[in-house]
Amino acid sequence: MNYSKFILVLFTLLFNFCLYSKETKVNQALNCQNKEIFGRIEKGFIKSVDAKFTIKMDTGAKIASLDVKKLVYFTKNNEKWVRFTITSRAKRKKLHKILIKTDVNFERPILDIITIKKHFKNQKVDQRPVVNLDIQVGNVTKTIAVNLVSRKNFLYPMLFGRTAINEFKAVIDPQKKFVQKLNINSDTSK
Repeated sequence: MNYSKFILVLFTLLFNFCLYSKETKVNQALNCQNKEIFGRIEKGFIKSVDAKFTIKMDTGAKIASLDVKKLVYFTKNNEKWVRFTITSRAKRKKLHKILIKTDVNFERPILDIITIKKHFKNQKVDQRPVVNLDIQVGNVTKTIAVNLVSRKNFLYPMLFGRTAINEFKAVIDPQKKFVQKLNINSDTSK
């Protein structure tokens, strides 16, 4: 009698495990249906200043990061603001291989100051201002929080962390690049 109960309990557990496993896979597939697919590298655009740049997707980072120079803090209307310059990197269509770099100046209110821990020996923490910027990827424009830092030693001027990826309702295909076609004449703010 105990053997029969044991077999019944074992069968019930295995059956429930198989059902749960199939449900989990179905739920994961359904969750991806309403998502944009981004490659590990995408093109981005800031329409307000006609600035194009390349974005690296990084699920290990929490917040987006943008390469800036000439970072200056100031007060405006009793609020903390930051003035900064980004370099737009764009190829001119008629001169295919010539890279045109244009400096673009911004002023934005500071949302927050974040602390980034350095992962190298003897390096201190880094304090970075966070601002909102309207970024377009593909045909979608979103306002995302971006920390400002010099990324001059990095290949890509912008990094999207988990927060920005989630804001765009995107999933990353690490085997692809430039999945989203940047159409600067048509954007849909979703």
